[in-house]
Amino acid sequence: MLYDTVTAVTNCNNRSIPFTEGFESWTASATYLPSCWNKGTSYSTQFPYVVTDQHRTGNKALQLQFNNTTNYSYIALPLLNAPIDTLLVSFYLYKSTTNSTYRHSVWVGVMTDPTDYTTFTMIQEVAPSAVGVWEGFEVLFNSYHGDGEYIAFMSPQGEYSSPYIDDIMVDYIPSCLRPSNIRVSNITPTTADLSWYSNSSNYDVQYGPSGFTLGQGTTVQVVGATNTTLTNLIPSTDYDIYVRGRCSSSNLSNWSFVKTITTACGTISTVPFTETFDNWGYGTPNYPMPRCWERLTTTA
Repeated sequence: MLYDTVTAVTNCNNRSIPFTEGFESWTASATYLPSCWNKGTSYSTQFPYVVTDQHRTGNKALQLQFNNTTNYSYIALPLLNAPIDTLLVSFYLYKSTTNSTYRHSVWVGVMTDPTDYTTFTMIQEVAPSAVGVWEGFEVLFNSYHGDGEYIAFMSPQGEYSSPYIDDIMVDYIPSCLRPSNIRVSNITPTTADLSWYSNSSNYDVQYGPSGFTLGQGTTVQVVGATNTTLTNLIPSTDYDIYVRGRCSSSNLSNWSFVKTITTACGTISTVPFTETFDNWGYGTPNYPMPRCWERLTTTA
C-alpha cells in the first residue's frame, strides 16, 4: 500500500516575556528567516537580513537598509504573550559610515498585520550618534492603544539608511525606569559634568576605565538630582559611565546603557619628557596621531 506524504507546519505559539534575540542561530542569508518572524521590502536585495561583518556580541547582527526614497524595509518580531502597551524593547544600533546622505535611523513601532507594511505605526525614531560604536536604545510602548500585536523595526522612508541592529530584548515596563538620555559636557583633563533623565530621585553613578566590569568601578551616589560632576579623572583616558535609579531601597532600575567619554589632554607636568616614536604607526601620512599630539602640514 502506498501512502502520500503530507508536510505541515504548526502554528506559531506566542513567545513568553522576556524575549531575546541576538541572531546567532540565524543563517547569514538574504533569503533565510526563522518561522514566526516576518519581513518585507520593496528593495531588490531582500533587506533586512543577517550579516556577519558587523555585530555587537557573537558574530552576527541584522542589517536594515533601503537605497531609494520610495522603498521600504522592515522586520516584525513573533507574536508575544503580553499586551503591547505593557512592554518595552531594548536593542543596540550601529552605523558604519559618516556619509551625510545616510540617515542611519530606525523606526520602532507596532504592526497589526506583519505581512503588510502599511499597518505599521511608529512609536519612536532612534539613531546612533557615533560611527563605529554600538549604542543602546530603549523604547516603551505604553503610549500605544491600537490593535497591533507585533513589534517591528522599519527603515525610515524618504531617506537613505543602513543601520545594523543586535541584541534585541522585549520585557515588561518596570516601575523604576532605566535612566536615559545621558549627556556629558564640560570635559576637562580631570572632570566631566554628567546629566540624565529618569523617573527616580536617587541614583548610583558608576564609572571606570573603558571596558571595566560593572561592580568594580567607582560609585557615586546622587540624591535629589539628575546631574553630577565626575572628579579625579585621568587625562586623555577613555571612561565608561553607567547610571542606575533608586526608586526605593528595594526597587532599583536596570543600569543605563554605557556612555563612553575621553577626558581632555593634560599638560606635561614632569620633565624630562621622552618620546621614541616606537609605538607610532608609519609608512603613510594617514596614520592617526597619538593622543594629545597634533600635526600641521602644507603637503598633499
